[in-house]
Amino acid sequence: PVPWAVQPNAPAGGSGKGGASSPSSAGGQRFASGVVVLPPGALSLGSVDHGIGTCQPCFYVNTKIGCQYGSSCKYCHSEHPAKNQEVPSRQKRRTCQDFVDEFFEGCLPGGLTPLRIAEADLQRAPGFPHGDEVAGKYCLKLLRIRYKAMGIDLAAEGVGDDEGPPRG
Repeated sequence: PVPWAVQPNAPAGGSGKGGASSPSSAGGQRFASGVVVLPPGALSLGSVDHGIGTCQPCFYVNTKIGCQYGSSCKYCHSEHPAKNQEVPSRQKRRTCQDFVDEFFEGCLPGGLTPLRIAEADLQRAPGFPHGDEVAGKYCLKLLRIRYKAMGIDLAAEGVGDDEGPPRG
């Protein structure tokens, strides 16, 4: 539970002791009484930055039960586009896991190469699912996970988690 009460869109003058206010970290106003007033249009504390695109969506707001924190939730309650993440079938996932495990184990004796090179090598390896774009992306994702598990900083290598195969 959040230690202060939240009153969405309340008038800015009457809630605080002596009218003193200070900005909260989420963009609303926190009064001396501890009440946070959200700006007009903000559905939750996390929705304040929705207009500039730096918010993180609340996973619970659209569930049957809803978000238990309501307007005091630090995540955004505004509409976000759904992520259409395609996942291969269970059998293809298992085949991809076995393929990437075998490829990764074969790389270890010679030392790990930079991820971009390993991705290119993986795509050239016999057995890579060239005809199945979803399975191919899944194999590359598994390779990135293996690199992360080895403690390799993917951000330092300029690799994002949601990237597809390298182009070029």
